[in-house]
Amino acid sequence: MSRAQSEAVATVLLLALVVLLVSGVGYVFLGTIGPDDTPTVDVMATVTDSNVTLTHWSGESLPGDDLTVVLRYDGGEERYDFATDGSYGADDTFDSGEQWRLDEPIPYAPGDRVDVLLLHEPSNTVLFRGRKVAATPTATATPGPPAAVHPKRHHGPR
Repeated sequence: MSRAQSEAVATVLLLALVVLLVSGVGYVFLGTIGPDDTPTVDVMATVTDSNVTLTHWSGESLPGDDLTVVLRYDGGEERYDFATDGSYGADDTFDSGEQWRLDEPIPYAPGDRVDVLLLHEPSNTVLFRGRKVAATPTATATPGPPAAVHPKRHHGPR
């Protein structure tokens, strides 16, 4: 075997070793990435001094047994089982267009900043996070009809 052939064989063997090493490392790191089982939803929260309401605007239907509501406020944190501590819909799923309302006593005081989290337990993800101030809802005055505008009448010649 000539010296030129030895260099070519060494280059091919070195290239094969690098390809195997990169493939093995890629398999280990990329093989641990699984499918994304996080549901996609659009949820909004309303917090008052007497009530917490979550509204499901759009997205996937969610089984109530898979959800937990967390309220963090000045001085504490409370966790609520979505299916048993609140009321929503006619079935056991939280569907688009439905509202969930907390049936338990409110743990915070008026004026507290309240962080509301909606957790999806199977995927261990936060579906909604929002911060609200627990304020007393005020009635909004309904505007009356606009005042009638009377055209000026001109009497006599101009």
